[in-house]
Amino acid sequence: VLVAFVFTFVFSRLNKRSGNTLTDRFCGVYSFTFLTIALSVMGILTAKSFLNDILRPTAMLEPNVTATMVYNRMRTDEDTENWSEWKTEADLSDYAFLRFWAVASPLWVIATFVTCIYHTRVHVSLMTLSRGPPGSPAAAIFLRHERTIRVLLLPAFYGLMSLQGVLFTLGIVINGGDGRHFRGWTPRRAYWTEMYTA
Repeated sequence: VLVAFVFTFVFSRLNKRSGNTLTDRFCGVYSFTFLTIALSVMGILTAKSFLNDILRPTAMLEPNVTATMVYNRMRTDEDTENWSEWKTEADLSDYAFLRFWAVASPLWVIATFVTCIYHTRVHVSLMTLSRGPPGSPAAAIFLRHERTIRVLLLPAFYGLMSLQGVLFTLGIVINGGDGRHFRGWTPRRAYWTEMYTA
């Protein structure tokens, strides 16, 4: 993402210095490409983590499988005294609606990505139609489309961050985390809570 913004900045400076609109025209297209690739890679890695760390081990957050997994982890960590606290604070057995939306959250992020990419692609195609010298109405239209592209990628970014928040919250539910650094549910809960708030 940083590369795309640096790329945009450098090309816009070159455009101002040379008075050539060609660099500015390609700047929007390349920024779109770099940002889309960066967000797609982050999205794929987040979805892979969601699938491998949350959905597969818990059979899509099935209550009995999740409870068994958590209890076995607590038994391995010699932390079974926190079982009743986990049942009170983190068990989703009585929250079928919440489990459904947690499992479905990657689908909403994918829909957001598709919508953002579609609208960005529309603006990129409109940018190629607006040609003109600097200061002309066509150049102003071009710049408005380029700025719109930057704003259109924000929902995809925020959707990805919200999916990370779901992952962190479900880390508390499944008692997930590295057993070498966090022995017990209480330190893991503190870690996932801190990650969520950060």
